Amino acid sequence: MPGCEHILSEYLVQRSEVLKEAGVPYDEALFPFVSKGKRKVCYWSQPMWGKLKAHIELASGTRFRWKDFRPTLAQSCKDAGAPIEAISKVLRHSSSKTTERYYARIRPESAFSQVKMA
Repeated sequence: MPGCEHILSEYLVQRSEVLKEAGVPYDEALFPFVSKGKRKVCYWSQPMWGKLKAHIELASGTRFRWKDFRPTLAQSCKDAGAPIEAISKVLRHSSSKTTERYYARIRPESAFSQVKMA
């Protein structure tokens, strides 16, 4: 989203520092769980995602489902010009057909514009 680039960039720098302190050079999770005592890095458990979701819903006053973010991310990336293969990889789909069929489709105005340019 416009205006969020600075926040995300700052987060990625801090994330990298925390992972380095924990002795983990790289972790594919954008928001890895880092235990405080053991400095263990892993994925968030289902119960922890539930607690985080409840906290966000309470703070924002908005109910949501985590899976609602997947198509929003995919379509936003597609609208911004990202290749469907890259979007598919980010969503961890085994085939870009799944991504295109259910998550990110070319919008009619974009299709007409691309054909016109060709």
